[in-house]
Amino acid sequence: MPLSTPPPARDPGPHPLAPPFLDTPRAAPILRSMRWLWFGLVAVLGAVIDLVSKAIVFSKMPDLGDKVVLIDGLLAIETSENPGAAFGLFPGAITFFIVVSAVAVTAMVYFVATAEEDARLLPLTLGLLLAGVIGNLVDRVAFGKVRDFIAFYVEPQHETLHGFLMKVAPANLTQKGHFVWPNFNVADSCIVVGAFLIVIVFWREEKRAKADEAAQKEADADNKPADAPTAPNPAKTEAKPESKPETDGTPPPDGGRDAAPANAGATG
Repeated sequence: MPLSTPPPARDPGPHPLAPPFLDTPRAAPILRSMRWLWFGLVAVLGAVIDLVSKAIVFSKMPDLGDKVVLIDGLLAIETSENPGAAFGLFPGAITFFIVVSAVAVTAMVYFVATAEEDARLLPLTLGLLLAGVIGNLVDRVAFGKVRDFIAFYVEPQHETLHGFLMKVAPANLTQKGHFVWPNFNVADSCIVVGAFLIVIVFWREEKRAKADEAAQKEADADNKPADAPTAPNPAKTEAKPESKPETDGTPPPDGGRDAAPANAGATG
């Protein structure tokens, strides 16, 4: 019979953001459905906003290079096209981008499927990434290039920010005498924000896993039984010989029987 039973598995408890009615076994299918719902909803909404915004801007400003200033010296709407990836890399490689996009979508679906049932931020983050992938992929397939219209730049009139960026930014971003970021769109913004959030998600998961591991070790140490005395092993116990009464070495008379008087028969 074992001296002690192992401690039960540690229950991490309900998710801090989970409503009370979701902290039940019956809520597992609901949580799984919500996980896919958030993932799909964010992906579709982001892609629709990206494609609709492109359609509106390029219908109103059909000539490339048309510009409408939103914030003087900082932000404007300026139409442009990019035949490649970020910063014009891999121009015209449509097949390559289709393959990469398919791999990315497969990876996102896998991460959503294997995420914890109460995961919230991960499906939203992956939905943003998927929205960006869909928006730019539709452009590449339909037009052979990506349509961009958001222009961010910093002119000298913004002295502090301009001076800082002119010192730290790469030379290809400061060739015009002021900082100019390559034009982008809503899909690019979704990808950047999603990539930033995915780093936070994995950092939080790693931190949580380490905390759970440390708590489990502490619980194991608290539940460890004290050292019990070792029971004797019968196989190693040797039988001791029977003790005999001690004698003074004098042999008993006549083998131990009482000696009769030698002249017992002579007396009458």
